[in-house]
Order: sequence, then C-alpha cells, then structure tokens
Amino acid sequence: MREASKHLPDRAEPLIELALALATQSRFAEARQILEQARALAPTHMLIRHNLGPQVSIPPCELALLFLSQQNYAFASNEYEYALISNPLDVHAQLGRIKALRAQGKHEKAQQALTDYISLLLSEGPDVAALPIQQVISSLLEGRNQAARQLLETMRQAQYAEKQADQFIDYINAEMDQLHPLPVASRIVEQSLKVPGDYSARELELLIALTLQAVIKGMERGDGEKLNLIEVGSGCGQVHGMRNEM
Repeated sequence: MREASKHLPDRAEPLIELALALATQSRFAEARQILEQARALAPTHMLIRHNLGPQVSIPPCELALLFLSQQNYAFASNEYEYALISNPLDVHAQLGRIKALRAQGKHEKAQQALTDYISLLLSEGPDVAALPIQQVISSLLEGRNQAARQLLETMRQAQYAEKQADQFIDYINAEMDQLHPLPVASRIVEQSLKVPGDYSARELELLIALTLQAVIKGMERGDGEKLNLIEVGSGCGQVHGMRNEM
C-alpha cells in the first residue's frame, strides 16, 4: 500500500487503504495520520468523512451495534476500527471490536487487540497502572459487569485514574441499558393517574425508578434467586399490601 501511494501521489485511495490496513493492526494513531494526508487530496471522499467527519452518515459505533444485532461480525469490527481511528481510547469501540473478533473465531487477533488496548491505557500515566485494568476488562468481556463496577468504584473512591474509571462505568451503564431496556415511564404514569388514588405524577415516577433499580440490581446479582417486590400503600383510602415474585 505504501508503494502504491508513492506511485499514485495525487490519489487518496491508496492512502485510505493503507490507513484501514493499519487500523486492523491496532495502529490507530498512524492510521489517522495517513487519513489526514488522504483528506488533503480528497476532502469529500465518503470513507474520509465517515472516519474523520463532518459526519454525513450514521456514526461508526452505531453502525457497529447494528451489524452486531444482525450477527454480521466482520462489518462490526470494521466499523469499530473506523471509530478507533478517531479516538483510540473509546471504551465502547475497543471492547466491541474485541467481542466482534472473538465472534468471528479470530481469537489470536482478539487477544492481540486486547493486549494493545491495555498497553495503550497503561501509557496514559502512572494512575492508570494503579487500576486493575486486566481484571476490569476481562470482567467486562465476560459480561460480569457488576464485578467490574465494584472494582472501578473502589479505585474511584481511592482517587486513582478517575477519568478512566468513569469511562468504564459509562460503558457498563450503556451495556445495562441495552440488556435491560427501560419501559417508557411517561406511559406508566399516564395510565396510573387514571386509577383513583392520591399519588402525584412525581411520586409515581419515583416509585417506577426505585422498582427498576431494584430489578436491575437483582438481575446483575445473577445468583438465580427470585426477586421479591413488596408494595405497601393506600388505595382509595384503604391500606393494602402486594407482593410480587420475579
């Protein structure tokens, strides 16, 4: 690719191909530099705009999630690589890429991507080295989000690498949102207000939030135990209780 770009100095395509090849090797900083050179030759090229902006299409990470939902793992890993050219420290793109490579059976390449990512994180400074990075990332890749969250919260309380810890916690929150999409609270409130009683809309929203929080924590626990919800309140002036098992 480098030779082709020398023979075609006025064309952006060899540079773009070289940048994408570098991205598959986790050499994202080099890939971005090459793409910047290509942008000088063809600023409106679709792949350049898709990677470097201004965005005229769906962002790479969103496209990757779409491809993952369709089990099109090769396309998903490509989109994650595009995202990492712009931001090599993007937690969603790094972990998503590793998962997509594993799903393709490219375990050696996935392991190399994991090693490169950890090295990149450790190069951020001594504070990051204090984080149990390997343990956190392994837990996240295995779906043990709660275990990873506990490690991160401990490190954050000790004021180690708070920025990086927050990025991982944001990733966990996004993962939980996908695994347990929340019902539309406004519809629940709207229907509940039609039932005779003294609850205000704000009180109903609080009850919904507390219930969802309890359910999600119970599911994260993953011990197979049923979750018991007990509600005690007043309906039309009469105290009543209700117990649900989930």
